[in-house]
Amino acid sequence: MISILIPAYNGEKYIGACLDSIMKQSSNDYEVVIVDDGSTDKTYNICESYKNIGDIKLYSRPNKGVTFTRNELVKLANYDYFIFLDCDDILHYDTVKNLNNIINYNRCDTVLFDIKQFSQGFSFESIDCIEKYSTQKAINDFLTLERRGYIAGVLINKKKWN
Repeated sequence: MISILIPAYNGEKYIGACLDSIMKQSSNDYEVVIVDDGSTDKTYNICESYKNIGDIKLYSRPNKGVTFTRNELVKLANYDYFIFLDCDDILHYDTVKNLNNIINYNRCDTVLFDIKQFSQGFSFESIDCIEKYSTQKAINDFLTLERRGYIAGVLINKKKWN
C-alpha cells in the first residue's frame, strides 16, 4: 500500500485532473492525503468534492509553506511507502500497481521513476529500484537531477524519511 501525499496551494486549475488520475488507477492499493496549505482559491472545495469517490483524507490550515506541509503529510501517512504529488501532476494509470509490485518483490527503500512526455499523455520510460544505492543518494539525485533524464517521482520508505 502506498500513501499519495499532496501539498495543495492555489491549485484549482489542476487539482481536479490530478485527483482524476489517481481515481483511475488500475490498483486500489493506496490512500490519498491532502493538506490544503491556506489556498485562497477553490482548491479545498474541489478536493472536498472527491472525498466520496475514494480513500481521501483532507486537511486545511493557514499557509506554512511547502516544506512544512510535506513533512506534515509524511506524519499523516498511514502506509510504509509514500510518494509526493503536486496539484499539477498526473499519474499514469498503472503507477500504483507498478510501484506496489516493486515494493513487494524487491523490498527496496527508494524507487525513482521517470516519465517520457507525449503530446497526448505520457508513459513510463523506466522505473528503477534502488537497492545498493543509499536512500540519501537517491533523494539527492532526485532533487538535483543527477540521474539520466528527467525524474518524475520518488517513492520512499517512510522509515527512511527522518
